[in-house]
Parts: sequence; structure tokens; C-alpha cells
Amino acid sequence: MVSVMDPPGPWGQASSCCFFLGGLFADILLIRIFLFLAYTFLLTNGLCGFPNWPDYQSTGRIEISTIVWSCMNLIVHGSAIVRLLSDERPIKFKTEDEKQMRSFFGRRGGMGSLEVKQVLKKGKFRKVKAGEKIVDRQQATDTFVLLIEGKAHCIRNEKDGVLSTANFYSGMAFDIGLLNVFGVYIGFENKGSFEVVADADCVVFEWSIYALNDLACNCGPAVSNYFRNFILFTVTAEWEFRTLSEPQNIPARTSHGTPEPLDFFEGKRSVDFVRPLEDWEIRRLTFKGFFKWIWSSLEPFMPPGTRHNALPTSGVSAKTRIMSVERVRSSVLKTETALSKEGSETGLGEFEC
Repeated sequence: MVSVMDPPGPWGQASSCCFFLGGLFADILLIRIFLFLAYTFLLTNGLCGFPNWPDYQSTGRIEISTIVWSCMNLIVHGSAIVRLLSDERPIKFKTEDEKQMRSFFGRRGGMGSLEVKQVLKKGKFRKVKAGEKIVDRQQATDTFVLLIEGKAHCIRNEKDGVLSTANFYSGMAFDIGLLNVFGVYIGFENKGSFEVVADADCVVFEWSIYALNDLACNCGPAVSNYFRNFILFTVTAEWEFRTLSEPQNIPARTSHGTPEPLDFFEGKRSVDFVRPLEDWEIRRLTFKGFFKWIWSSLEPFMPPGTRHNALPTSGVSAKTRIMSVERVRSSVLKTETALSKEGSETGLGEFEC
């Protein structure tokens, strides 16, 4: 005959309640916190020997398997909480250039300080004097450059032999064809060779094609998503400036859609770099913000498509093609370098066979 058991004690009830609360929220940090609390109460319940309601004191027995599994889960969820909380810590930037990069990427791509820090780790600042090449024809195929300060011009040899030029100013980047590695096909591939020469003293930030691939694949998922926002702004702003500026007198624009100041064309930094952060651009922990976060995270019933990926397969193909071309090019360069070295060691001239 089936009999009804006494309900678990307070520790068991608290554990079940935390498991339930973990299912009500969509935010991964809240889920981990509730799971950590649930296994804490479950561990306490096992140590007390599963007392029945309303007792909460030890029964003089312990349940070993519950203790072991609870400890293992506490380690897993506890380490996740530490990681997630550390992601929300205030990020400090050492130099003024790094602070301005945070402002720039935050405005043009929505990046937070943590993501900007990861982006900066993959590249480097470089100063270029007027008249020097920022990238030559070889570097242009595997180096992505963001012009921070100064102005430059590009000399491009098109595939049909036509020579074309274009000017670059603060906030503009080249070669945007390399940004196909982020998995959204934007084109601008194989448009001929080019080089970029500084018209004034410049400050640039550069990434190799492999660093871009790391940002797209091996960093946090938010980094590549934010970078795609930046790509969208870069491509559209470039198109508007190149195609509409002269006939309709449309100036270069900031992330707010306002025109850049006149000294922008003299080599000064874009407003998106130098304008101080406004209050709404700075994340601050407040009680109002905390409760707003709790309320917005409440989602007991998931919307459709929660696990779906927004990355198009066509873009993945573009990324794979770009990386394959670069690997072949690098292999050819290594072979040519090795042959050149071997020829010099054997006394053969460059044109001797």
C-alpha cells in the first residue's frame, strides 16, 4: 500500500525553491547563482541526514552521495559565478589612446570595456610619419588598419590596370575586405593591389589577419557580435562618404549621424575618439539598475529561436575563403624566402637558374 511520506525539512525546501527560481530567469548569472544556492542547501541537507519537516537539525546520519555530487556542482557553478562577475568588473585603460579606443568602439559598435580590452590585446598601436607608407602592397593583403589620427591617401592598381586614389581620415579603416573573416560576406575582395601613404603624422592601430580570425572565433561571442556592428557602420559610412559626399555635399559623419568638424579633414581625430563619455555611455551599478536587471531577466517561458545562430552560412564560406587565400599566400612567401636564402648561400644570383 502506498503511503505519503513526510515533506523534506527546511533545507530540502530551500533547495527545491532555488532550483525553481533558476528556471524562471534567462540571465546566465542569475541561473548560476540560484543553482549554487540550491546545491548549498542540498549539501547542508545531506550533512544533516535529510531531516523531515519541520526539523532542520542533524539526524545523526549523513548521505555521502548527496555530499559528493553537491560539492562537485558547487565547484562548477562557483567557478562560473566568479568568471561572470569578473566580466562585470570596472575595466581600467592605461593610456589616453586606449581610453579613446574604448570610446570609439563603444560608439560605433556598442562594445563594452571588457570587449575593447580583448580587441586591443590582439593588435598594436603604431606611429607613422608623414610621407611614410602605412601599409605597402604586401602588408595590405594581411593587415587591417584603423586610422586614429592624421590623414593618408591610397594608391590602388585595379585589376583592369586603372590607377585610382582615395583619401583616408580619422576613424576610417582599410582594407575592409579582410573583415569577411567575421562571417558576414561584405565583398571588397581581390580588388587589385594598393598601398597607403601618410599625408601627415599618423597614429594607427593594426591587426593581422590571424588576429582578426582570433577575434572572430576564439574570444567571447560578444566580441565578434560587437565587431559586426562596427563593420556595418564602417561599410555604410565609407559608402556614403565615397559616393555621396561630392555631388550632394554630404560630410563625414560621427556615430550620432552629425558631421565631423572641419579640422577633421586636416588630420584631427574623429569626434567619436575625443568626445568625453556621456552619463548614458558609462555603466554604473545602482539600485534602480539592479532591480531593472532582475525584472528584465525574468523569463520563465522562452521565446522561439533562443538557441538559433544568426550567422549566415554564406558568410562562413567567405571567411573560409579569405583565410585559405592568406594561408596559400603565406606559404608562397615562405617558399620564396627559403629559395632566396638558399640562392644567396650557394652564390647564385637572383636571375640565375
